[in-house]
Amino acid sequence: MVKNHLFSVSRRIAMAYLALYREWRPGTFQELVGQEHVSCTLQNALLYQRIAHAYLFCGPRGTGKTTTAKVLAKALNCSSSLEAKRKPCNDCSNCRAINNGSSHDVLEIDAASNRGVDEIRELREQVKYAPQEGTYKVYIIDEVHMLTTEAFNALLKTLEEPPANVIFVLATTEVHKIPATILSRCQRFDFRRLDVAQIVQRLREIATHYQLEISDDTLHFIARKAEGGMRDALSILDQAHSFAGSSITIEDITSILGAVSDETLFEISQYLAEGQLSEALLLLHELISRGKEIRPLTRDLLDHYRDRLILTTIPKSHDLVNLSPELSNKILAMKSSLSADDIQRALALLSKAETDMKWTSHPRLLLEVAFIRIANQEDLEKPKVTAVPTSSTNADPRELQALRQRIEELEKRLARVNLGTENIPPPPTTPLLKEPSSTASTASYQVKSVAPSSDSTITLEQLQRYWPEVLEKAKEYLSSPPLRSILRNQTSLDKVHEKTVYLQHSCPLYSQPNDPRLKDLTLSVKKALLEIFSQPLEIALYHESQGTAEDRPVILTPSEAISSKKNNTVPFPKNSATTPEPLEGAPLLDEAKVRQILDAPDLEIQYIDRPPEEKASLKYKLKD
Repeated sequence: MVKNHLFSVSRRIAMAYLALYREWRPGTFQELVGQEHVSCTLQNALLYQRIAHAYLFCGPRGTGKTTTAKVLAKALNCSSSLEAKRKPCNDCSNCRAINNGSSHDVLEIDAASNRGVDEIRELREQVKYAPQEGTYKVYIIDEVHMLTTEAFNALLKTLEEPPANVIFVLATTEVHKIPATILSRCQRFDFRRLDVAQIVQRLREIATHYQLEISDDTLHFIARKAEGGMRDALSILDQAHSFAGSSITIEDITSILGAVSDETLFEISQYLAEGQLSEALLLLHELISRGKEIRPLTRDLLDHYRDRLILTTIPKSHDLVNLSPELSNKILAMKSSLSADDIQRALALLSKAETDMKWTSHPRLLLEVAFIRIANQEDLEKPKVTAVPTSSTNADPRELQALRQRIEELEKRLARVNLGTENIPPPPTTPLLKEPSSTASTASYQVKSVAPSSDSTITLEQLQRYWPEVLEKAKEYLSSPPLRSILRNQTSLDKVHEKTVYLQHSCPLYSQPNDPRLKDLTLSVKKALLEIFSQPLEIALYHESQGTAEDRPVILTPSEAISSKKNNTVPFPKNSATTPEPLEGAPLLDEAKVRQILDAPDLEIQYIDRPPEEKASLKYKLKD
């Protein structure tokens, strides 16, 4: 019987315990920490009776949004005195009911579990009734961004024009999910993250009340891990009190959180700065064996290097870093061992490793590689050295041929620059090209063309001498990579006959003479010759399988055939009817008409078959 009685008493005591963040929840506007802009605005609105019908409290977790909403509800319904408009008494029946959560006039709704349109319809029916105990009926909708689109639309009209004694307070951590129509109907208050100093001051007050032995460094570490949230900081302190009792050290905090102390992070960074890679890797292994997670450890190292960078670049910047004063002074005393460039290099390597950890199952390997590169002072991206292909490597034959061609062109150009004008045969008339003087700089060598006279001719030697420049110019006019490759690697000079330059190529895909598929290549060479030699030249392109220039019959134009004594025959295509094809834009011509147009009465016309895959035709320009 006595045993059962003792069990019931201990159970009541256990149920009566409140967590620190609930027990030390602010009860007035003056007790709010770090949100002075919100508390001051609300107190003035209460004092001057400028109370809005809807408020929106948004900000990170643990910054006091719901607490401020309850303080506002108590200030609206407190019945003790007029001073309650600025400071609720927390003693009257309305204040006690709100603190206990038993008030019928202050309803706290969780939008995450009441997010449908049916719940909002029920809310619209309830707002019609007057308050039962206080002056105002306050609806606190927490995590309001969880409401559905239909629920927001159902709440819209009620939120815009609620009854005179109804006030809505919406709280959310993700304000970007709130529709604009809701935002425009509320007074918005943005809650800020709390500074480390503000959290430490509050924790010191609570630790003094409970007579806890805890150092400032430990409180500072707790405030850092809270990330600006007072509720998180009080939860960590409450857990540490249960773990270590009345004497709490920083080792106790790291044990319950699985974190790494600032001193350990400093040791790792100092080992890497001094090149003691083995000590850094051993310390990393010890941390992992104690259950530390790799990614949180990497983020802690990033924060530590960030603090060291700030202290290195701005010596008097203790307020900008999340380190204890003792450790900050220690880093400043040893800042010569780690320069700003070294810190930035370490930040880049660790940041890349932390990003790559998302896609690997071996995060430890990435962190260890980052340690090795930091200790060896390697950059994030090392320059890549391209090896020159040798006979033992499997290089592309086309690349080797292109490389040899470029080397030959460079050798010819260098020889031309060194020889100057000594070995250049003089042209029969006005010089075609202006050679550089012997004192010209080889780095700024440039070929300049001079217009020749009308009766000047181009020799094969001159073309061979300036053929590299012709290729460079022609490649500029070509946009097709295959044609550029054929021109560069498979095309060569064959002969020059008056105003016609004969070229041969070795590409087996284009075996026809003057293949229309190589028309762009022919035009580009023609433009390049015109630009360099300042006179128009015709181009004849054929495959090398048709023989060399000595045994290949010369293809003469009609005018050349007339003036030549060797042949008085003009090749002319024939169609299926064995009659000449009509000229472009002209009717069908007979032989007499052709002789009349060419002014050659004794001209013999020979009909030839049409070449395969090529439409042969003759075009004659009539004289005025």
